[in-house]
Amino acid sequence: MRTFNSIADIIDYAITREGEAYDFYADMAGQVDNPDLSRKLMELANEELAHKKKLLLVKKGSTELLGGHGMDFEFDDFCLTLDLRSNNTLKEILEFAIGKENESIRIYKDLAHLFPSGEQRRMFKLLAQEEKGHKRLFEDEYNALFRNG
Repeated sequence: MRTFNSIADIIDYAITREGEAYDFYADMAGQVDNPDLSRKLMELANEELAHKKKLLLVKKGSTELLGGHGMDFEFDDFCLTLDLRSNNTLKEILEFAIGKENESIRIYKDLAHLFPSGEQRRMFKLLAQEEKGHKRLFEDEYNALFRNG
């Protein structure tokens, strides 16, 4: 279980996750043989960098404590791992990417609920929506390759 003592701590966590997502999608883009999928993955990687930049901007003005006490979240309960290798199948990569996007959606929804209103709430809700779009892209690709044939 992870404890955050400030909004800045929460945003730092989200910034780290976005950097990891960028690395993951950029690595996957180099592994897949399908040029269209590789291009989509690099587009997603760049979107994750844009998320990171948004979070960095919001962090500049986020110094207040969360009610003066820490907040516990069960983020560690759903951390996925995949050892990216040159022999990962496209199916494995897509399944993992769908799971990672589900993680991000849940985290951003949970973080949005910390704030009754304001810029942080809107930002986390927007990030959750954008991650849903990423998940949909992977699900569509997965269904096209593995469910419709």
